[in-house]
Amino acid sequence: MNNNKILNMPMSETYQPEQALKAALQADLSDVMVIGYDKDGSLFVCSSRINRGEALFLLKKAEFWALDQ
Repeated sequence: MNNNKILNMPMSETYQPEQALKAALQADLSDVMVIGYDKDGSLFVCSSRINRGEALFLLKKAEFWALDQ
């Protein structure tokens, strides 16, 4: 989790979940966190071996990435 390399994914309203998941699979990630909405609009969160503290850290890094765009 100390890797500072950030890969940009296309920021597009037409990018499908399958495309994002395929890109993640091809990135050979060591850890992963998936956040989205299910068909009923409920929040869905799952991760690999990431604890809540690491998940929050990852979310904060993503926040800084999003604000820098």
